Amino acid sequence: MANVRFVIVVSTVSDGVGNSVAGPVASIPAGYLAALRARVAKYWLDTSGGRVQVDWEPDQTLVLTQTFDQWKALDVGGKLKSAWEQANIGDGINVILVANDDTPGEAATPHGYPPYVHATWLQPAVVTHEMGHFFQWFGTGVTGHADVARTFFRDEYDDPTCIMGGEGNKYTFRDSLIPALPSDPSSTRSGPLMNPAMVDQCGWLDPGSPQVRVLDRDVLGSAVLRTWTGAPPEDGVGMPTVAIVDGVGPEESRLYVCVRQATGWDRGFAKAGVISPLFPQGPARWLCAYLATSSGDSLLLAREQVVEGSSASLKLVPIRIRIGSTTPEGTNLEFFRDGWRGSAPIEGVECEPKAQVAVAAWGTTADMYVIDREGFVRYNHYNGDGWEHRPWGLIDGVRCDPLGGIACVARTEGLVDVFVTDTDGTVQRRQRHHRTWSPAWNPIDGGGLDERSSLAACRLDERTIMLCGVRPGDGVVSRTLVDEFGAAGNWESAPPFTMQRVAATPAEDLGGRIYATAANNPDRTIWDTPDVDTRNPAGWDFVGTLSFGARRPITASRMVGADDFVVAGTAPPTVLFWTGTEWLFEQLPELDRQPEGGLSCFSLQEESFHCAWVDSDGGVNVFAWSPRQDFAPATNQYQTESTVVFQAATGHFVQANSGGGDGMSANSGNLGAWEKLRMLECGTYVINAGAKRRVVAFQTDDGHYVGATGGGGSHLVATASQVGPWERFYLHELGYSRVTVGCINESHFWSAVGGGGAAMAADKADEKEWESFTMVAVAP
Repeated sequence: MANVRFVIVVSTVSDGVGNSVAGPVASIPAGYLAALRARVAKYWLDTSGGRVQVDWEPDQTLVLTQTFDQWKALDVGGKLKSAWEQANIGDGINVILVANDDTPGEAATPHGYPPYVHATWLQPAVVTHEMGHFFQWFGTGVTGHADVARTFFRDEYDDPTCIMGGEGNKYTFRDSLIPALPSDPSSTRSGPLMNPAMVDQCGWLDPGSPQVRVLDRDVLGSAVLRTWTGAPPEDGVGMPTVAIVDGVGPEESRLYVCVRQATGWDRGFAKAGVISPLFPQGPARWLCAYLATSSGDSLLLAREQVVEGSSASLKLVPIRIRIGSTTPEGTNLEFFRDGWRGSAPIEGVECEPKAQVAVAAWGTTADMYVIDREGFVRYNHYNGDGWEHRPWGLIDGVRCDPLGGIACVARTEGLVDVFVTDTDGTVQRRQRHHRTWSPAWNPIDGGGLDERSSLAACRLDERTIMLCGVRPGDGVVSRTLVDEFGAAGNWESAPPFTMQRVAATPAEDLGGRIYATAANNPDRTIWDTPDVDTRNPAGWDFVGTLSFGARRPITASRMVGADDFVVAGTAPPTVLFWTGTEWLFEQLPELDRQPEGGLSCFSLQEESFHCAWVDSDGGVNVFAWSPRQDFAPATNQYQTESTVVFQAATGHFVQANSGGGDGMSANSGNLGAWEKLRMLECGTYVINAGAKRRVVAFQTDDGHYVGATGGGGSHLVATASQVGPWERFYLHELGYSRVTVGCINESHFWSAVGGGGAAMAADKADEKEWESFTMVAVAP
């Protein structure tokens, strides 16, 4: 056991002649501090599994030599150092400084320092949170918070299950063993326990302990876990309290799984839900899963009430946990590899619930197209980081049935052909080349289709597309070839077979493959021509053994680095994978969709796919599937987009040199295309226990994205072809259109060298005149 010595020093500032200036808290009774000390010491003894004993020196009050103005000019580290010196604290004793002054309320623990807590924030939950940073730093040299993953980013401090979450959010409780401060009833708030990832960061979790169940990433298996009560003691025996899996998630880090119960330091978990009658033996339990990150933070992946037979998909990690029997002694958990990565809405368009959807993908980007409730064609673009448009863009010039056919295909990078059936049943085509549309829709005459015919298209080579659709009368599939000028030949009939819905994949050496749902075959619904196995172009052959209503949709694509796969609109949906010798299938989770609601699958990464789908309210969604650890789902969507310009202190405009693909400068005297930046709003995220951070990305005129080299501390350039961490920035509004732009490393800011008239950099640590800009929204 390690004995760690602390002393609480309550400070006030001086009036300049040695007298104390009263702070916002009238008094902090000795009885309150004594109870707080005792409870905090007990907390860390329990949380560390008996590894740490907190010893307290007698409390001190200190009238600082600094006046208020002198004191507020110091950073937190400077305040801690000054108070330690003035209080004449001995070596080996760590000061917990309680500052009772009129500076803003906050709590902080700089690296290598003990905690600072403003008197208005004084409560056990805050003190133990800050001491958690102290123990993290001296345990592993890394500190972090308990976060929750979100699209693009994470909500810092948002995990309610851990003491390292934010105040006002986590599952604290009023500790009856601590008398409240007269001015603040919340001053008794305590708990919850530190989660296993944070305990490990303090150096208190031993994977070799019998109370830690270690699972192999590839084999997985099962675990019976007792309730988590903190780090297992060094000499602990008995049933495990935590299971870990190494090498998982985007950073191949450590996964921690435990069971929490609303007792002891976790009694605040009672806020998580009603105590269930399923648990007459005591308070309800929750399955919690956490992922370590390289930043030192933990990510809460799952928080599910323990109910036998239920399961939790971890989404960011390709694992599903099934909850088995539970007794007062332990909860049985089974771990399975699971490709399901969840589903998310792509907002900004309203369709009919039976509307069709089409996606064309190339590399790490994709286009999505639908027909809205009014019969207009709408589109969205995924740039490798997020879906850009909210609301969706309009492609004017054609009117369609809201349930009409729609298909699209990427001919080359950035060149997409989209096909729709108009209200006369004629197929219309339009092209998008990067951000520019062809002048008008062009008809592809013939085919014998109608306004609701199912359409499909696939790329055969960079010049040629196969387009096909189902004829309304006889159900025969018609197909034709399309080149850059339009139809390259007459429509012809596929081998006769009455079909309802159609899909297509390249099958380059066979002139394209068609998949369709057979209208009159009760045993096999999905068929293809030429068949993947027999390769016979003269007939159809069945695909797998699924049987379902033929009006339910199917969608097919080629998986990156592999072969064809088909998603069928069964309930729940089913995916079929062609291995080269046989069809394998996997049933996916249930989706809230009507039987005929559209589906469109696409693949951006090896062993992985996505599928767009229309829900029962007519909203468009995307789900993701992948067994890969490094998989990033294409389910993010920017909140808004706008065009902005930045003006430096000298009056010069910020510009992307040559319009993009080069450096950034602040030397322009004119306002033109190079000075305009498209700002994509990622979202606003919680930081610092309630403060907010606005995250944005910027795109140049030629389509490149602005990035800070290394994430900050060096150059500002516009050379990225898609948004990654270095291309995301924090926008801080100062008022009156003035802003600063922070880098992802949280340490540097955009800076106009010399205040303007020269290059742009991202290497300044302070927000001064060179780092502030006037930002104005302008027309695109």
